[in-house]
Amino acid sequence: MTTHRKTTEATKDDWRTPHRIFSEWNSRFWFDVDCAADEANALCEKFMAQKPTAHKGYTGNALHDSWEVGAAAWLNPPFSEAGKFAKAAIRNAPLARVVVVLVPSATDTRYWKALAESASEVWMSRGRIKFVNPETNAPQSNNPIGSTIFVLQGHSVRDAFMGFFDAVTGRPCGKFGRAAFGDLTLNIQ
Repeated sequence: MTTHRKTTEATKDDWRTPHRIFSEWNSRFWFDVDCAADEANALCEKFMAQKPTAHKGYTGNALHDSWEVGAAAWLNPPFSEAGKFAKAAIRNAPLARVVVVLVPSATDTRYWKALAESASEVWMSRGRIKFVNPETNAPQSNNPIGSTIFVLQGHSVRDAFMGFFDAVTGRPCGKFGRAAFGDLTLNIQ
């Protein structure tokens, strides 16, 4: 299968979120768990990894296990598996205090649209994030795509829009309106 994006040896799934970006979001939500990490690159004391480990902070596999109830979760998944992690985030968000997801701005993908429909906030980067190489701790400048941060907490932007539309028009939005809204790209700041 051919993709429209080129990947190279330097495009790695284990790149870390830059400290500046994580700190900004952490100061707002005080994250309890990093849901796509390992013991070498976890940004929280507790983390979820795809491979089990004996590390005391390991709490399970984010793709298969239930996430901690009431927790604030940070998720910067391996970009090659963003769709799988997006499904897990959406499935676990109702039990969490908040789930913040950093993924590629691949607006043409099902996972991006599903996150947009589930999110209470959608933030798009103005440029490409320079993720950190975990081996060298150096920022990498070859990120091939921009990024989106989704905040999954409470009601979604889509639900709020539909409620507003219903209130303004005095009638339910209906199937046509909801389908049309599903094609919109959101950029909320």
